[in-house]
Amino acid sequence: YCLAQTVALNFWSLTQKDFGDAWKRYMSFVSQGGKMTFVDLCKVAGIKSPFEQGSVSEIAKTAKRWLEK
Repeated sequence: YCLAQTVALNFWSLTQKDFGDAWKRYMSFVSQGGKMTFVDLCKVAGIKSPFEQGSVSEIAKTAKRWLEK
C-alpha cells in the first residue's frame, strides 16, 4: 500500500503543474499494469520510483506548497 500511495501522490504532484501531462503519464502507468515490473511502470510513466533517492522529498515539497496556500 505504501508504494501505491507514494505513486498516487507523485501523480497528484504532477497534476499541480500540468494536469494533462499528469493524466497521460497515469494512463501509461495503468495501461501497462500486469505486463511489467513496478519499477518499469514508473519508468514508462516518467515518474521516479519510490525506491529512488529524493522521490518522496519532491512530493513533500509540492504538498507543503499546496498546504501553505
